[in-house]
Amino acid sequence: MRRLVLILFILILGSLAVAGSDQKEHKLLNQALNASSLLNQTSTVLMAAGDLLSNNPDLTPSVLEATLARYANQVDGIRSILVLDDRGEIVYDTYHKVASRGISQRLYLGDRDYFKGAFNQRKMTLYTPVIGRTSGSPFLPASQAVMTNGAVKYVTVAILSPNRLIHPSIIETDYSVVTIFNREGKLLAKFPDGTDIPDDFYESLEINKNGTNTRIVPFNQNFAHSVWVHDSKHEITVVYSVIQFAS
Repeated sequence: MRRLVLILFILILGSLAVAGSDQKEHKLLNQALNASSLLNQTSTVLMAAGDLLSNNPDLTPSVLEATLARYANQVDGIRSILVLDDRGEIVYDTYHKVASRGISQRLYLGDRDYFKGAFNQRKMTLYTPVIGRTSGSPFLPASQAVMTNGAVKYVTVAILSPNRLIHPSIIETDYSVVTIFNREGKLLAKFPDGTDIPDDFYESLEINKNGTNTRIVPFNQNFAHSVWVHDSKHEITVVYSVIQFAS
């Protein structure tokens, strides 16, 4: 019965969906460009941080940490930069300023996926949101290894605000939802923040990652007219949906 209702709903809305598809795709591409721009800037910052760590052995810890903080402040969306040693202990933290304050007790983060994953990736990799152990706030970690003589010496981590991947001004209506997924279909960010995203939403879109696609799928008790585009460089999929309420 639910499948029949969905088919009828799609037929009724068909002409509206076609008429609005260009506008939705325009909004979608703007959202994708916003996310890609932030991740490109983040990648540049982490590369600069790696160069700083590798090429300036004479800098004092406080100067180095202050320089990393300036890098982080250049990108709206980066809360802070962490530098972990090869054991997973924090060496530099531009928010808590552990080096500048001379804090000897180092927080261990060697069990975090964004640390362990950096040993197998030579480019910046974005990971699913985690809760900060000191802040208690969710963040998106992006990490990259810093190599010395073929071995990992440091792992640099950009702490990103998840909602900065999405630009609220590009939202079309009060009934629009933007979601961003990683290559495994795990949710990275959503707007509005309080939206309940169905567990099977990503799978129901049947994303093929080629070009821009559109589909109408169930969304909780309603329907979502969704378009999406895949960013192969950062391995994310941006989905722009307009929720259409079932009568």
